[in-house]
Amino acid sequence: MKKLEGKVALITGAAVGLGKGIATVYAKYGSKMCLVDLLPEVEETAKELRETLRRRSPHLCRRCLQQRPYERSSQEGKKTPLGK
Repeated sequence: MKKLEGKVALITGAAVGLGKGIATVYAKYGSKMCLVDLLPEVEETAKELRETLRRRSPHLCRRCLQQRPYERSSQEGKKTPLGK
């Protein structure tokens, strides 16, 4: 089952839940991946996939963003730079 062999996937939210599930399935189908998430658990997901599949992929990009720009600030009702 190597339907995605030679393909590269950028998987966001890969630490837990749906993102982790997608990463697992893509890995089983032979895709190379870059896992991205704000949560540090993405490191464990990458480690599990490497050990299970016995290969170097997936690559890891943890905490690429320091904060979520879409969240409102809790200080004095200030809004994010997006103004929402």
